[in-house]
Amino acid sequence: MAPGVEIRTTDVRGNAGYSNVDYILRGVTGTSIACPHVAAIAGLILSVNPYLTNQEVANIIESTAQKTGDYLYELNDEYPNGTWNFDMGYGLVDAYAAVLAAQPKYIQNQVYQSGQEVYEYATEITSGHAVTDSRPYGNVILEAGSDVTLRAMEQVVLKPGFHAKAGSKLHIKVDTTSTQSTTAPQLVAPRTSSAPAEDRNSTTEDVANNGLETVANKVIVSTSIYTISGQLIQTISDGQYNAADLPNGMYILQHRMSDGSMKSEKIINNK
Repeated sequence: MAPGVEIRTTDVRGNAGYSNVDYILRGVTGTSIACPHVAAIAGLILSVNPYLTNQEVANIIESTAQKTGDYLYELNDEYPNGTWNFDMGYGLVDAYAAVLAAQPKYIQNQVYQSGQEVYEYATEITSGHAVTDSRPYGNVILEAGSDVTLRAMEQVVLKPGFHAKAGSKLHIKVDTTSTQSTTAPQLVAPRTSSAPAEDRNSTTEDVANNGLETVANKVIVSTSIYTISGQLIQTISDGQYNAADLPNGMYILQHRMSDGSMKSEKIINNK
């Protein structure tokens, strides 16, 4: 949704325009007036990240829309970029949120409290104790009972200082819906401590990453993890995996989809 009722806009001078008032046309209504608002947001997105594809720009606009009005927005398999309503779509376009999402996001000095359900979306997300100098250093902590989703188009990087306590929920999702992108998305698995097994309640090592659930709206049946040289490490068939104990390095994930096709991507473990 975008503004499209009684909008002022420019017009051709004199009788050649829609109105004989020069330059300013008052009270224009319709989708032809709503469309430029969305096009302008697309331009703003590309001004901060010119490497995005058409589909990636659309994903950002849809994922950051405001859920306005007294409407019920629900998840719908046909609309993968958040909750959706038949009358309102994804909601009202939000230029500010869209521009922020188009830039890399750095999360530090942040505590997600019990009962919080937080959705972070950006082209890239990096989280840890000291991942940017633009704000005070500090750990990122997911308290028990919190539910946090980190969704990015290219990669999610969890660095030292990221702690998901026992009882918290962490979802890492890397979008692979854009068919125009030529760069494989990367997922950097969490590892925040080398503490012994009996003392891991404040680390991310026991938190399963269930983010690679769907690719291009097709369900993942199984995932095989290979070293970069092609050695099979593990095959997972429950839609979840925890890569925290993998040695540092690059790995290839090969997903078998519900339609029989195969989808591959690479992850980098950087403890």
